[in-house]
Amino acid sequence: MSSPTLGEQPSPAASEPAVPAPAPAVAAIVTTGSQWSDAEFTLRALAAQDYPRLAVLVLCDAEGEQGLRVRELLPTAAVADPVSFRRSRGRGMQRGRMGAVNNRGASLVRGADYLLFLSDRVALASDAISILVDDAENVPGRIVGVAGPKLLDASDGLTLRDLGGTADRLGVRIPVAGQDELDQEQHDEARDLFVAPTEAMLVREDIFRIVGGFDPALEGDGAVVDLCWRIQLSGARVRVVPSATGTVQSDTAPAAHGPSARQHEHRARLRTMAKCYGWVHLLPAVILAAVLAAGEVVLAALRGRFAQASDVALAWLWNARHLGGTFALRGAAKRYRRVRDADLRRLQQGGSVRVADWFRYRLSPEGGLAARTTIDESILGTWRRNAHRTVWVVWLGVLGLIAFGSRHLLTGGVGAYGQFAHFPDAGTMLGAYLDGWRDSGVGAAGIGPPAMGLLGLAGAVLLGGVGLLRNIAIWGLVLAGPVGMWRLCATGSSEDGPSRNGRLVALVLYAVCPLPYNALAAGRWDVLLAYGTAPAIVLLTSRLVGTSAARPPRDGSRRGTAARLASLALLLAVVAAFEPFIVVLAAAAGVALALVELVRRAPRREPLGAPVAGLLRVAVAVALAAVAHLPWLFEFGSLRAFLEVSLGGRTSSTPLSLGELLRFQTGPLGDLPLSWGLLAAAAVPLLVGSGGRLWLAVRGWLVALAGFAFAWVIVAGWADQLVSSATPELSLAEVSLAFGAVGLCWAAAAGPATLATADSDAPPRIRSAMVLLSGIAVGAMVLPTAWASIDGDWSAPSFDHRVPLGLVDDRDVGPDYRVLWLGAPEVLPLRGSDLGVEGLAMGMSVRGYPDIRHSWATPQAPGDERLANAVRVGLAGDTLRLGRLLGSFGVRYVVVVERSGPSYTDGWDRPVSAAVSEALASQIDLRPLAADPSVQVFRNEAWWSSRSQFSRPIPAGFAADPVDLVVSDLTDGIGVLIDYRSATSQFGPVGAGTVLVADSYDPGWRLHIDNADNAGAAAVEPAPALGWAMRFDPPQAGQAELRFERSAVVSNRIAAQVLIWLALIWVAIGQPTPLADRLAALMKRSTR
Repeated sequence: MSSPTLGEQPSPAASEPAVPAPAPAVAAIVTTGSQWSDAEFTLRALAAQDYPRLAVLVLCDAEGEQGLRVRELLPTAAVADPVSFRRSRGRGMQRGRMGAVNNRGASLVRGADYLLFLSDRVALASDAISILVDDAENVPGRIVGVAGPKLLDASDGLTLRDLGGTADRLGVRIPVAGQDELDQEQHDEARDLFVAPTEAMLVREDIFRIVGGFDPALEGDGAVVDLCWRIQLSGARVRVVPSATGTVQSDTAPAAHGPSARQHEHRARLRTMAKCYGWVHLLPAVILAAVLAAGEVVLAALRGRFAQASDVALAWLWNARHLGGTFALRGAAKRYRRVRDADLRRLQQGGSVRVADWFRYRLSPEGGLAARTTIDESILGTWRRNAHRTVWVVWLGVLGLIAFGSRHLLTGGVGAYGQFAHFPDAGTMLGAYLDGWRDSGVGAAGIGPPAMGLLGLAGAVLLGGVGLLRNIAIWGLVLAGPVGMWRLCATGSSEDGPSRNGRLVALVLYAVCPLPYNALAAGRWDVLLAYGTAPAIVLLTSRLVGTSAARPPRDGSRRGTAARLASLALLLAVVAAFEPFIVVLAAAAGVALALVELVRRAPRREPLGAPVAGLLRVAVAVALAAVAHLPWLFEFGSLRAFLEVSLGGRTSSTPLSLGELLRFQTGPLGDLPLSWGLLAAAAVPLLVGSGGRLWLAVRGWLVALAGFAFAWVIVAGWADQLVSSATPELSLAEVSLAFGAVGLCWAAAAGPATLATADSDAPPRIRSAMVLLSGIAVGAMVLPTAWASIDGDWSAPSFDHRVPLGLVDDRDVGPDYRVLWLGAPEVLPLRGSDLGVEGLAMGMSVRGYPDIRHSWATPQAPGDERLANAVRVGLAGDTLRLGRLLGSFGVRYVVVVERSGPSYTDGWDRPVSAAVSEALASQIDLRPLAADPSVQVFRNEAWWSSRSQFSRPIPAGFAADPVDLVVSDLTDGIGVLIDYRSATSQFGPVGAGTVLVADSYDPGWRLHIDNADNAGAAAVEPAPALGWAMRFDPPQAGQAELRFERSAVVSNRIAAQVLIWLALIWVAIGQPTPLADRLAALMKRSTR
């Protein structure tokens, strides 16, 4: 056989007689697999071909055993490695996709007129190539770009395997031959079709080059449909010549790793449509494909076919990631297009063949009968057939309940009420931690709350998407709680751990617990944080103590004790940045679990060292979490000061009873007797349990008792005697309840396995009664939460006070000022400090409505206490000039909040007393403003800007006694430095005269003044003023900047805290977790 790679033959001499033109050169490109028997089957058939100008190129491991065998069997054949074969460490040879491999083979061929692409499972008849070339060369009409043979089953030679086909408008291949159809010469007429056989096709070489060959990203039938479609766009034809025959062996090769064939098909259809359709036909086709894909995903998920749903979704994701390459190929197709889409439609089938086939089957007698009588084909039957799908049903139910009950909050957004404050931009939040100046209260130097650094860093990771970050910080915690409970109940062996049904019971009970929904209604971020993280904290604590062993990962890796210890410490450090009390609760959970383990081991005379060592590990983790916040603790000066500030200021005016605590009635949910169901469900395994599952229930109950004990000690006021340095706020009781809920759900998880155990000590009747009691208890917990979900917002305010109080916000325009907020702690939109008057708290914000920066307890400066004294004097009625006292702090507005939301939405009413309202109304320099009934707003007529300049001299010791302020009118001060860049930088012109700055005195401030007549700039240092603030005496007029320079001490504290956190992270994630491995595999799968 002559090879087309030998080049052109010399032209005959003119004197010689004319000879027939040589037959077109054909290069057969055979792609082999791992089975030599398949390759031998194909190559022996090629060796027997009667076509004169045929060359064979075999793509296989050229240097391996297959290459040697090919040369022995067919010495004239060329052997080459495809470009996508590559050697990797320990993995051998890896095959690329069909399109890329065939393109590689075509690039190695020179001088061929036709390319014959063959699978190594096909054996052509000896005259097949001659017949295909003859038809392609001699058929009248447009040139033939692709010709394909009739392929029969190699086992019997009678069954039609592939005879080409057509396609619908979405690129779905429709074969001409039906499944298992016998060859009775019914299809033996050569004709034009839309798609050639996938396993064998003859392609005209010049047309192949024009259209760019196969799409290297596609595989299988999708690659062939794509190539045939583009060839027809170029003006060539696709024909099937049944007189040319071949046989096909069954595919016995194992399935390749990576995306499934179904996903490849969906990828190819979308990519082919995007390349080949014009815009007029493309847009309707894509819309139809999107609708059908969405329907297929939903139906597949309902039927439990999650692999199918995943394949469809990942195919769309893959095309979205490769959209740039698709548009480049679309541009290339536009250049060689010669045929309109409408002209190709005659070879296509309209609509969607998959939808048509589905309806045709359902409407047929046999299809309808099967749908009515075979339960395995129904949705419910599919779920019943597989226990794993029950898990998905319960999860979908839980997520559906949460989404349905929160639908108004999800669509309308969560307002800025309670602790759900507004998030500024990521740079502002990072600056609140790094700049060295806190503008909460009257300002103070030092590092900011670590929570601000974490939020700012998260905002930067999300590319400034602080709105998304706020939603994650709220809804992520609502979802993290059930996920953590599911993981907690996955510990233990099949003999002493919860069963699958037990995990589902714990999941449902924790998801319907009233705690998170009451927290949403009240805007309690600290309670949501405890609810979302408590299961993970208990899980890590139990593993350190040794009561719960992690199930071994599939890859057999084990994480060391140091990594688990650091993981708990890191988690506690993150949570403690927002709620420090969580460290105490984690330690209590560790003590409870260690105590249960000691009691369990003692009667058996087992060593007691393991639980003691585990408790020590928990103590080390708690200590490391505290060390991570040590630089922040130094800002308070002493542990007593830290406890006084962090444990106070949010005390609720409505203490809870013991019954309300046990029912988790911290808000609208939990008031029904049905809410006792969680306690009942958790009691069942204690009554009938034995062995390891009894001890599991005991562990859960002891963790729950620890949480309830802390809550009751705080509510009953006993903590006042136990903790002399501070009075813990009542709201911390609600944080403690999260551990109570975790413990009860953990105990209830042992119930189903206990009741299903045949060797249980309980009589059958008792066990039956307990089964009934458990079912009633779970249903009793679900019903109130399901009923409360009807409102769609869990009784939370749909709006916040930002719109009614828009008059107190200058949108960063004009002189600097502050807003004083008064009200009950639970309705204030910021973290307040206790005034000790009528249960009121007080807070300050800068230039309008507060944001998340004002939500943390910070060290109290001298000016903060002086401000609190001034407010107490005014509320006691001892002065009628409260406005002048507040004016020295830059307070322009006084807002009294009496409801958690505006009057036209849901909310909690916390009206102030008549005495407080009368005291404020009697102030002659506080003018009431019209506002929503839920708030009282007063404008301070004696206000002067917190950056004011006075033309008259201000004595150095002025206002050391507050009486000076009462008898002095300072409203003639002119607001300066009105260009507010940040809390540490303000710009603006200043003149001659004293500049008073109503911020706590600190030598780190400088007033830099530029002089137009002098190239240099003067830096003015601050001097104490007003007994707590600062004054600057500029030597000249000019453009000025008031800037704060962070001290070295603060910088060192920030560096130390960052290094501690990095060390914890490094130890905690020193080894990849199975979840990280699975996520990496999923991303790799979606990008292949």
